[in-house]
Amino acid sequence: MIKIQELRKRSDKIRNQIMLIEEKESKKLKEKSVDKYYKYRASYSCPLSENDFWWLYIRIDKINDAVFNGLAFQKDKWGKIFIDSKYSVYLSENYKEITQKEFEHEYRELLIELENYF
Repeated sequence: MIKIQELRKRSDKIRNQIMLIEEKESKKLKEKSVDKYYKYRASYSCPLSENDFWWLYIRIDKINDAVFNGLAFQKDKWGKIFIDSKYSVYLSENYKEITQKEFEHEYRELLIELENYF
């Protein structure tokens, strides 16, 4: 009869093997996100209507562990403009992949708006 300690050792070994495989697969998926573009429907705490939302755009430049880093920009519901070349985010299914063309179009529109301000 196999002792419970022996079964636990086997179980731990299998769990560790599974974890290593999952980490490799996760890393491959994350690496596929580099040099891609996303948008996220942003809002402040408790949105009441569709007018309380705006788009946050991000270009993923690199990954640090589970954190994605890149250029991000947005114009919130009050017109406040935010641009960050070192923005960090955990990507989720709420981030919609977009084309480079859409990203660059929205970025140019924001820059034109800034130029017209001065």
